[in-house]
Amino acid sequence: MAEFGDNSSLTVVNKEGNPAKVESFSASPFADRVTSVEVEHSKLARKRRLLFIAISASLAVALAAIVFLTMSRDPLRTLPQFPTVDYFSNYNALVGTNFRADLVVDSELGWDKESGRLMSFKATPEDRPLAVIIPPAIADEYFVKGRNYEARVTVREDGAVVADKLFRN
Repeated sequence: MAEFGDNSSLTVVNKEGNPAKVESFSASPFADRVTSVEVEHSKLARKRRLLFIAISASLAVALAAIVFLTMSRDPLRTLPQFPTVDYFSNYNALVGTNFRADLVVDSELGWDKESGRLMSFKATPEDRPLAVIIPPAIADEYFVKGRNYEARVTVREDGAVVADKLFRN
């Protein structure tokens, strides 16, 4: 007859009825083996981990594609911001250079068939009024006070600011 004590010992009674203690036994000959349930659980965990990695990678690629497509559609992305403060202090340093300007319509100052429109915009971020010539090729745009535009502007030798491309925001 055998009695189970703690996990590391077993008390055995021999034929004479004397108890004999056996040290360090294993309760089962299969105690060191991995069960099929544990193997299936680790396979399932590995599949879940791979699925998580695949979904994360797909989302990262999709996000990168969205950012790239958004950035590549902006035709003025490579131009520097129009330096309003520098323009008002010394426009000669800016003559002939193309800039990106964020403009808010303030008012129309004049119109001529050959010259185009002379408009007053508030140039952000300084919010200072800026007179801009809109050439006849794009002067047919309907301007509403307070509407935002992004423009490619150039400073002429006489100091006039000319917008040759306008995009409504």
